[in-house]
Amino acid sequence: MAYSQEQESLRLAITNFIGVAAANSLYEGDNATRNVISLFLEELVKYVIKDDTIDIKNTTPIFRACIYVLTQRKHDIIINYRNSFGAEPNATLTQDIDQLIELLTEYMNKIK
Repeated sequence: MAYSQEQESLRLAITNFIGVAAANSLYEGDNATRNVISLFLEELVKYVIKDDTIDIKNTTPIFRACIYVLTQRKHDIIINYRNSFGAEPNATLTQDIDQLIELLTEYMNKIK
């Protein structure tokens, strides 16, 4: 997907903000990253609240991000298994992730 120059500038500003926040965190390494992501997400969630209720349609990017993370995690598990054991993993290894992806996708489709 191509973004406008304004969108690209916004993405760059957000990326720089997160990087600066992580660099200036009270924590170090992964803990700093996790802390900054948590703070950023907490602030983002405030933007889906309207009149003291959640505007559920505005949450779809959050659900999409969760699906992306889960899909990537599943991929990583499969690759790590192949590298460690030289074989294909049993489907039950990622069954929980598959169920979460399916449930989130179905839920997102219902709120469109």
